[in-house]
Amino acid sequence: MMWPPNQVFVPDLSHYEWPCNFNALADAGCVGVIFKATQSTGYQDPTYTAARAACYAAGMKWGAYHFGEDSDVEGQVNNFLSYAMPTGDDLICLDLEDYENTTMTRTQARDWITRVENNLGRDGQCVVYGGNWLKERLPTDDRWWGARRLWLCQYTSGTPELPAPWEKYWLWQYTDGEAGPEPHEAAGCGPCDMNAYMGDEKQLIAEWSGGVAQAPPEPEAGPLVRIVIAVPEGVRVNVQQLGRGAPP
Repeated sequence: MMWPPNQVFVPDLSHYEWPCNFNALADAGCVGVIFKATQSTGYQDPTYTAARAACYAAGMKWGAYHFGEDSDVEGQVNNFLSYAMPTGDDLICLDLEDYENTTMTRTQARDWITRVENNLGRDGQCVVYGGNWLKERLPTDDRWWGARRLWLCQYTSGTPELPAPWEKYWLWQYTDGEAGPEPHEAAGCGPCDMNAYMGDEKQLIAEWSGGVAQAPPEPEAGPLVRIVIAVPEGVRVNVQQLGRGAPP
């Protein structure tokens, strides 16, 4: 699909963009923010706690991500859970990127996701972020990965290339604040990573922490009416059904 102009947008941020005016962001129609919490076994974003409080105060949804590295998985899990402290309403995510000689392996990534989901009792709810890392490392038939929501990174206005296990993305990071189509800025935050969501605000809120948006209820069927018309042979009868409230 080509770049659509009428999307719901979500910024993802870190200490590089903080401080931000989250009230201005919420007033502009944003429903959620995804923020970097941790990296590897020791790094903790020093602005995370203040940003989280400001996001809640502005009435927006909160998401936390961990930047994975090639280090002890248990240590990385403990770092994320103890610092990010995600609630059941918060989005959780693993950020998978090429990072020179400390790039997280596929085995480590799966282990991290499994441990975090098990610890939180949120099976299948971890969002998977990535671009080339996912396209180069995941086999086509791995349904385990495809069962989780994809947050795709690709800065293009054309049709994004999906990693093999997925048939669609959930979020699409289309710009880093410079490359890729506009908008490049979020209200109150300036230029930053921006992400497009294909649904509307209500659907995004319903799916944010891992839930599934509910389809609108089917209209209730009216009472069954049986009409018998007796007419002489050779007389044709035309019957027209009018909608509820339609004039006779």
